[in-house]
Amino acid sequence: MQPHLVELLQNNNSPSTAAQADAKDLMSKPLQKLESKSEEIQSILASLKELEEERNGLDKTIEEYSLILSPIRRIPSELLQEIFYYCLPDHRNPVMSFKEAPMLLAIICRSWRSIVLSSPRIWARLHIPLLLYNGHPDSKMMLERRHLVDTWLSRSGTCSLSISL
Repeated sequence: MQPHLVELLQNNNSPSTAAQADAKDLMSKPLQKLESKSEEIQSILASLKELEEERNGLDKTIEEYSLILSPIRRIPSELLQEIFYYCLPDHRNPVMSFKEAPMLLAIICRSWRSIVLSSPRIWARLHIPLLLYNGHPDSKMMLERRHLVDTWLSRSGTCSLSISL
């Protein structure tokens, strides 16, 4: 940088017309380079975006194949039935809730639902909580639950039942 321009950077004096012309002239090449670098960055960013989209597509494809190769898919249905049976609460009979087995297991995927629904032993135990309203059983709510209880018990087939209230 020319000495008279360095001096202007060190104070707030008004530049002469010649100093202004020098600064404009000396600034033109860096401005061109800056514009060129900005265009280069934009091109690289566009390439990067394209590469990221391609990578995301590959990730999705790999994930789909990984799902097909998942070890859980190779477990025989009979073994899954046994595992599902041991998912039931062991300290009490299960309740009709999607927060616990067997209903929770039935909403995981289509194949698990099929296995759970075709496993009578899983449905042979049931706890029916008494719903109280003002200290008395709520008969309206109990009638609404009757259909659910009937469905649950029909899934138990010929298994011995364990029902608690």
